[in-house]
Amino acid sequence: MDDLSPEIQNHNNRPNRLIILAIGCVVVAFLILLNYAMISKEPTTASSGVVQVGKVAPDFTLQLFSGESLQLSSLRGKGIVVNFWASWCVPCRTEMSALNTIYASTNRNEIEFVGVNFWSMTESETAARNFVAEFSVEYPTGQDRSGNISLDYGVTGIPATFFIDDKGRVLKRWVGALDLDQLESLTSEIIPKN
Repeated sequence: MDDLSPEIQNHNNRPNRLIILAIGCVVVAFLILLNYAMISKEPTTASSGVVQVGKVAPDFTLQLFSGESLQLSSLRGKGIVVNFWASWCVPCRTEMSALNTIYASTNRNEIEFVGVNFWSMTESETAARNFVAEFSVEYPTGQDRSGNISLDYGVTGIPATFFIDDKGRVLKRWVGALDLDQLESLTSEIIPKN
């Protein structure tokens, strides 16, 4: 029986090859769909996530990379831009220049930015700190070590940016990379109107 001809041996391996090929195709299709979902540039608005547009943004305390801690509610009276990001996220890298530019040009008495490194279990603190250094991020930034901030905000894709008015209400929620014009326009909507 060990003397099977090469034709019979090759015939017996065909079903295994087809199964492996089918599994490979399913995995590739899943990864393509996952990638598309993560980099979608379409804004996600009122009906998505836990945080609803028009509702008060969940308060949180963020341990900043500077060693200080920041409580979101301490910024009441200002417009707030909260941006969720990760160092491995290509769209996050793409929008970082726009975030830095708008932050540098805004009046700190009117607008504040807060960067939240998404789910610390997806990357090390070192990788997050290196990202902040690489892009010279000057606004308060820290890591969501427990994942609770991301959960409270319903963040399922990044970058995710929340525009909060001076009364603490979420005016806009955007999932996907923002360009300079979009960010400037959305930030202007949360400037306090005193």
